[in-house]
Amino acid sequence: MKIIIGDNPFFGVNHKVGSKVLDDENFRFKQALEVLTEANNFNCNHLMITNHPSICKFLNLMDANKLSNLKLAFIAPYPHKYNDLVAKGGYFALLKHLIRGNFKYALLNIHKIFNFKQAQEHVVRMICNSELASLGKHKSKVEYMCLHNILVDMYVASGNYLALEAFVQHVQDLGLKPVLITQNITALAKIMRKKDGFTICFSYNSAGYMVNPNISQVDKFLDDNAKSLPNLWAMQIMGSGAINLDDALKKILNKNKFSGILYATTKKERVAELFNKV
Repeated sequence: MKIIIGDNPFFGVNHKVGSKVLDDENFRFKQALEVLTEANNFNCNHLMITNHPSICKFLNLMDANKLSNLKLAFIAPYPHKYNDLVAKGGYFALLKHLIRGNFKYALLNIHKIFNFKQAQEHVVRMICNSELASLGKHKSKVEYMCLHNILVDMYVASGNYLALEAFVQHVQDLGLKPVLITQNITALAKIMRKKDGFTICFSYNSAGYMVNPNISQVDKFLDDNAKSLPNLWAMQIMGSGAINLDDALKKILNKNKFSGILYATTKKERVAELFNKV
């Protein structure tokens, strides 16, 4: 079972109370390094991290603290960052961001970008390229590239499987492993024509916290479709504190369908507790 450490608490994101700065950034990053060092002691070397404005500062700190071996499950694009770009600098700022890492690609495909049927695919590819380029020297740390659940679920709701498949294909073309994050595993799996070569990461816990449409329907869907689903990662396994770790792990391990768990904490002792139980 692969354990992936989640970054939300390191950047002040709390699903229970919303997004806010929980503590000073330097204090949060200090906690994060302690958590990641403890995880590394258990040979856990994967971190899921969103392309926050402070990401490169944090990755530099990782290198300085002997954590340069960690591999990233990189969530990009980060929708809130694009909102900020447009709000602060207008659409020119967004265009400037997209050009980064795409100059050669745009020149080679300029005639295709204005083809309406292919435009969406090329926009998805250009966004992936620009997000990876923004990491600079840390780009080589990326093993998985993940699409944020806001975007995945928006595409699912609109029936737009082409954008999702374009993301999966381009990430594979880059030599990386694609991950689709969702709050509705049943709707996503049903819309995808492609059934393998990617991972679905979704909320799964016995409390039904952020599990859609509900935990009983998800359990039945997993049982009925066990042979046709891609790799699965479980997230929010403790239901934002509603479930203890023993019960959370029992639910996941008994299902026997998950290849990974996304686990987020700011306390290093909880990392040791997790690995001593898995």
